Amino acid sequence: MSVYNRTLLADVVVSGFVHETYKDFRSQDLTYSAKIELVTVYKGQELVDNLTSVAKNTFVISNFGDKKMCYADIQENEMYILFLTVYKRRLSAKYDDIFGAATELTKPREEEILTHLGWNFWSPWESCSATCGGGTQVRRRGCSTPATSCSSEASENRACNGFSCKGTTDVLQALGLPKFPHGVSTNLNRTSAYIVNSEANLYIPLSDLYRGKFPKDFSILITAKLNTSSDGYLLTFSDIMGQQKMAIKYGEGLTLEYYDQNGLPGPKSPGFRESLSDSTWHQFAFSVEDQLVTLFVDCEKVKSQFFGRAKDPYVGVNLMLALGPYFARYGSPFEGSIQQLVVAQDPSAAEQQCSTKLQNGGNRSVREQAVKDDSQVSTAQRQTQSEQSQPDKTDSKPAVKNATTSTLNTQANQYVYVDWSEWSTCSASCGMGFQSRTRYCGNNDLDNCLEKENQLIQTRPCGGKTCSDNAVKAICSPRCKNGGKCIRPGVCSCPPGYRKPTCKGGCNIKCQNGGECWRKNKCKCKKGYKGKDCSIPVCRRKCSNGGKCVAPNKCSCRRDYKGRRCQKAICKPKCKNGGSCIFPNVCKCNAGFYGPHCEQYKCRRRCKNGGFCVGPNKCRCQPGYSGKWCQIGRCNHPCLNGGKCRNNKCRCTAGWKGERCTVRGCSYERYTVPYDRSYKRMVREEYITKCGPWSWKSCVKTRIRYEIVTKTTYKYSYKCV
Repeated sequence: MSVYNRTLLADVVVSGFVHETYKDFRSQDLTYSAKIELVTVYKGQELVDNLTSVAKNTFVISNFGDKKMCYADIQENEMYILFLTVYKRRLSAKYDDIFGAATELTKPREEEILTHLGWNFWSPWESCSATCGGGTQVRRRGCSTPATSCSSEASENRACNGFSCKGTTDVLQALGLPKFPHGVSTNLNRTSAYIVNSEANLYIPLSDLYRGKFPKDFSILITAKLNTSSDGYLLTFSDIMGQQKMAIKYGEGLTLEYYDQNGLPGPKSPGFRESLSDSTWHQFAFSVEDQLVTLFVDCEKVKSQFFGRAKDPYVGVNLMLALGPYFARYGSPFEGSIQQLVVAQDPSAAEQQCSTKLQNGGNRSVREQAVKDDSQVSTAQRQTQSEQSQPDKTDSKPAVKNATTSTLNTQANQYVYVDWSEWSTCSASCGMGFQSRTRYCGNNDLDNCLEKENQLIQTRPCGGKTCSDNAVKAICSPRCKNGGKCIRPGVCSCPPGYRKPTCKGGCNIKCQNGGECWRKNKCKCKKGYKGKDCSIPVCRRKCSNGGKCVAPNKCSCRRDYKGRRCQKAICKPKCKNGGSCIFPNVCKCNAGFYGPHCEQYKCRRRCKNGGFCVGPNKCRCQPGYSGKWCQIGRCNHPCLNGGKCRNNKCRCTAGWKGERCTVRGCSYERYTVPYDRSYKRMVREEYITKCGPWSWKSCVKTRIRYEIVTKTTYKYSYKCV
């Protein structure tokens, strides 16, 4: 019977996950029950609402059984579509066909059920209600028949962007997409997203986002719709030498390309066989932690792969972050729709981009209002939401309504107007330079302006004209301080103790253990030390059991522990007979041994014939005995003629006796035995030969030879009777 007909006849139709089956506890009809979590209720929601669950959306459902009796036999940790009825206020499997109460959950079968019930297909998931800190996504579906005939839910909610706002960077905000620069337009069907074409030129110095190194461990979260069969680079980090130090490549698969200070893993950066170039919205994220990179696609973990980079990697300095390739030799510009591009310093953030678990519990209304992807959401609203999600001024760029002026809603009826100055003159007449502009408050409301808009200066690269051999001296703006020298446009060479880009800094504290001052009262510590003055040693792996780190990767252990990380307990005296020390003065003994230090042992069976136990199930026997339990006697002299030793005595075979079975136990009778005897005998024989002069005649001569003759004779022998 088809899924369509079973849906028509069943009272309740659901999809569910089998947590546990009770096959060892059967009814008189040999059926069993199972604990099942309901994922979706397609039909009979009103019946399910009136039943008692054992946990949230979890019920004990009866009437499953073995296939040989024509029942539906379900397995633990599997997803099924279930056709049910209500019996004695409990859900029970309903059989309108053999094995008909359950079938494997597949998308075509689910669509067949929804079509029968009058539901249209689900819409794509809408925008998350928060850019970080936890929000909600909604998707909806319509009913093609009168609403009263459509069971189940018209909308579903799920959690999204559950990662902390601290340490996150909204790259789209930093690149200025909310201002809609050239090549960027709004997506009319998803107004919180942007359409980027090949004319867009979106990049920013990475130092504007991260004042120090780029994080060692991180997550990159993306929500995008990639054009069908397209390929290329979505995000790139490029150095001034034209090399991409890190990039996300899409096409037939997804790859996070990464080059650390040693060029690793470089060309061997692991790829994933996930093609998202299908003109469909996808949420995907990379998580990088130590030597592992993990890909998540549409809320599900795809795979983790080895990421062979240095133990303390960094991707370089003076990098340029760009949407798409920064240098043309790496391919065409990025083209597509993008809604989210976030870099988080928490590698677990990738897993929190969205959840596969739905928040609905039988309610058709939306429980938590999410951002709707329709024309009622304005750009200014998106801007305000994005600004509220940025707690750290180093993590984002300001969002403005257009290129020159932005309006900030600070209170219910009060607005602060913010203007930008014109861009300054480029710091270099040739080569790569920089120019900046300054933010100021249009209505002199300085307090609110600075409170809401924490970035006062924006910087962007400029120039690009090739320098000739007689080019003018490099110019740094602002000028290099504290004795620094301008070595190329916008780049200062600073003396020790001062920090780029303008050589500010200096330390009043002493940097210990070889540390160097790299900005005001801030030490740059050598590997193996940390702290404000580099006085705290670092142990790469934590000292265990109360041990303290006293030098790089060296632990000082408590008196009851030892080992490089204080991971080994000490037992005094040592554990004997192969036992291992698992806690201070606590031994884990091998089989057959016991006692505080595994010094005692026992035999499972008693040793026989005076033997005594000398080890676990091991006996030491008295002279003359052997065997595992000393049960076998041994004779001092071997038994002959087939005799066997029993308790130091020979047990002889029939016909033999004596201490060693050497004496025949019978009388002898004489009898004759024929035998053949051979000897040589001399015989004469005649033969014909040539003779006479010239051997012209024949003569008869005689010669002697020996022949062997055999003769039968008899001898006497004796037999035992």
